[in-house]
Amino acid sequence: IDGLDQSTMLGNFMWGQRANAKCLAWKPDEQGGSIHGEHDGYRRLASAVTHRRTLTLSGSERQVVIDDEIDTAGAHDVALYFQLSEHCQPALTGSNECTIDVAGRRVVLRVEEGMTLQLLKASAEPIQAWVSRGYHHKAPSHTLVARARVSATRRFKTVISL
Repeated sequence: IDGLDQSTMLGNFMWGQRANAKCLAWKPDEQGGSIHGEHDGYRRLASAVTHRRTLTLSGSERQVVIDDEIDTAGAHDVALYFQLSEHCQPALTGSNECTIDVAGRRVVLRVEEGMTLQLLKASAEPIQAWVSRGYHHKAPSHTLVARARVSATRRFKTVISL
């Protein structure tokens, strides 16, 4: 939200104010199920924000649905980040869709209409889109960023399909 992290970092491995997260509901079923949670990391803003997220796995439909709710009364810039493995080969296929090839399979990620989808490549300045599998080891990768501007409570739906 507004280019800020949900928790405040003071330095390497040092946190200042940490977001408090909680699980609101967990409903497993034979096809996957759902989990619903929220955090208060953006309540520190002048126009407070609560972020709620529901993840739903549907094995029969071969998809994951991510439902983000941004609960606020003020105007904010929202960015949803999807960090990809260094083994993924992503390609934007529309203003709100990306295909991701990995290990011989294709995954489609589709964000809400009206969001701007951007594909970031690894760079040092600004530092972005790297994957670390161990201390002092990093590999170039890609990050998908979906952006929107909100001025009231709003929901965003992301669907990831095989």
